[in-house]
Amino acid sequence: MFLFLIVTSVSWAQRHPQHHQHLLEVLQYENHQANSYPIYLDVQEGLDEAQPLHFYQYSDTDVPRLSTYYFRKSDSLITKTIHQWARFDDLFKPNKTWSHEEIVSLKNKFSNLQREMSIYYGEDRISYKNPDLSANIENEIVQWKTPLLYNPVLEYREMERENDKLGLITLMYVHQGWEDEFLKQLDFIQYYFFQKIRDKDYDEARYLLNKELRDKVTKDHLEELFNVISHYNLELVDSKEGFSDLEREYYYIYRLTDEDSVTRYNINLAFNNHQDVIFLQYNPIE
Repeated sequence: MFLFLIVTSVSWAQRHPQHHQHLLEVLQYENHQANSYPIYLDVQEGLDEAQPLHFYQYSDTDVPRLSTYYFRKSDSLITKTIHQWARFDDLFKPNKTWSHEEIVSLKNKFSNLQREMSIYYGEDRISYKNPDLSANIENEIVQWKTPLLYNPVLEYREMERENDKLGLITLMYVHQGWEDEFLKQLDFIQYYFFQKIRDKDYDEARYLLNKELRDKVTKDHLEELFNVISHYNLELVDSKEGFSDLEREYYYIYRLTDEDSVTRYNINLAFNNHQDVIFLQYNPIE
């Protein structure tokens, strides 16, 4: 593990010239943390972001932490940070299991983080749970009500197996100015995607898909989608956000209604942090 960290820190240093103030602040902060090491992970760039910084903090007594810092290219302003506490494998994936007794340390970490953050952000917070009982998944999200430049979101996830559990804490800070701009651009991309289908410009519509989805979705599939949306009214019903492999995902739910306002189809559309469409599905309402 430590050999890997030393080798990758060379690549990390070469990729991150240390001359921007915001970058220096992150380096100074991590330098004062015990057993925190810079590492290089091949996570792609997001919208208007430089190559992110990654730090891994190991501890014999506490839960290991992996932190990812994203920066705007022009001035190294931090657009968002994602901190994760879990048990990581050699590729820093949070997929190593806990025993039922050991998971207590992760739950304690989640409680301690809430108390520590309330010192800075106040006690006025919202906590809600969204469990999936069929999959034995426990999920709790905490948000603070006071609007700030960097709004924190704290999430706890736990999945139970027969003899062990998978557990993960994620803390995310997002620069609200950057977030507002990003979401406005996603609003336009959604409109642009559906408009290109209405125009039968399927090449341009497929260009908005990520590579994996583009390999699966053909022009015939988009022709079929055209035949659906051209006969009904398209309406956005809901939107959600989540995490996957250190990246945020944005999920939009649409419905297609007829002239009597009866829902005929549901459409699900999801974007990754790079504003590529990563999921597209439409289903008729029986």
